[in-house]
Amino acid sequence: DQGLIGGQTTIPIGPLRLLDTAKGNREQTGKIIADALDEESWLTKVEPEHFYAVGGSFRALAHIHMHKRDYPLDIVHQYAVKTMPMRKFLKEIINTPAEILAKVPGAPAKRVESLIPAAQVLDRVLEITHPVDVVFCSSGIREGYLYERLTPFVRNEDPLIASCTDLASQNGRVPGYARELFAWMMPMFGREHENEQRLRLAACILSELAWRIHPDYRAEWAFNRIIQSTLTGLSHDERVTLALALYHRYQYKLKNNSQIVSLIKDKEKAWAKVVGTAANLAFQLSGGMAGNLANVALSLKKGRLEVAFTEDAQDLLADTVRKRIDGLGEAFREIAK
Repeated sequence: DQGLIGGQTTIPIGPLRLLDTAKGNREQTGKIIADALDEESWLTKVEPEHFYAVGGSFRALAHIHMHKRDYPLDIVHQYAVKTMPMRKFLKEIINTPAEILAKVPGAPAKRVESLIPAAQVLDRVLEITHPVDVVFCSSGIREGYLYERLTPFVRNEDPLIASCTDLASQNGRVPGYARELFAWMMPMFGREHENEQRLRLAACILSELAWRIHPDYRAEWAFNRIIQSTLTGLSHDERVTLALALYHRYQYKLKNNSQIVSLIKDKEKAWAKVVGTAANLAFQLSGGMAGNLANVALSLKKGRLEVAFTEDAQDLLADTVRKRIDGLGEAFREIAK
């Protein structure tokens, strides 16, 4: 809770231990789990928004669930499922014979034996605590240990911004432009939430991600680079939204028919288009060099987007730039509704 640790406990109900103790007897396993958790009275008093499922057996359950629903994004980290459908799925796992479970798509062979006790543990915890959803994590003890060894300064960094900065640095672009781009497009996002703000900053940091790629392939390449990246500190929805913003940085009209885009709502799609289109226009005006955007200002007048050029920058107003300004105005009207 805001970085503070509340009630905590360690109890011997790990899947492998349960297999040894109950010898595969599901009723006995359930009794061991219930008895252990019933002793932790503080659990009934917590009201968590999320239950974070950490560990290989939980990740295996996530893989099976993703296959079962044909989930288009094959990334376990931050995969989230509402509690009620998750409990229904867990009961299916618990009641499935191990030999059949081994043939289920997504079930890793080395985790099959531990799947049923893991499902029993998770189901009981969800029954007691009633979280909104279950969020699966690819990180575990090793990552936690490494995190603990970091300096307080590094630990306090935003993981999304830090990982985006690291990814952008691999492209050798001039630093400083991203923050200027972020501030330059601010007039269009006066009411944005904190999460939208950090996602927009991430898009600005990565706005030149595909500059080494052939122009005909930049949009698709940038989209896939974000989807397949090891960026952290963002949900699946945010990952897809960020990827789409980078797609629109290089391509105004969406030609990507990927099922992955269906994971986000029309509102997020419209937001991504504005951010990407603004980044595209900004590059045309600045060449991606810090300092140049000072010659062009965005503003809103009666809800309409206007672009003003200084006298020294008037020559930039070519047909291609006018076309991009019109495109940005059209995209902005979608999020201004």
